[in-house]
Amino acid sequence: LARRLNCEKKIDFINKTDNICKYINKSKVLIMTSKSEALPASAIEAAFCGLPTILPDVGDITGLFKHNISSLIFTSGNMNELVAAIENLLGNKACYTKLSSGAMQVRSDYIARYNIEQQASYWEDIINQINKAA
Repeated sequence: LARRLNCEKKIDFINKTDNICKYINKSKVLIMTSKSEALPASAIEAAFCGLPTILPDVGDITGLFKHNISSLIFTSGNMNELVAAIENLLGNKACYTKLSSGAMQVRSDYIARYNIEQQASYWEDIINQINKAA
């Protein structure tokens, strides 16, 4: 596809790596155009590196990322909203800086919500509820 669109020299195709931040930090923005997602690891990895994101309003994305605070969220499939978000982010330094800071807050929220102790407590509660019902 990159060859057909004549942009292969502008795209790096990376094999599996243990140092994704090395590549994320070379980027200006993470743009996802998915029609469905759960909670995408790529968006979380970008947030951990402070990279602004433009994300569709699908899956659990809006549970962690907040529009105009930590990301620009657009209606999935709406190309006009997507283009406007890209133009806004890349053409507005204040917006870019705000979303970069917001991404770091996503990092803190994610660590607080999904740490091992929280997950162990969550599953312990579920198991206890099952045991009580049995």
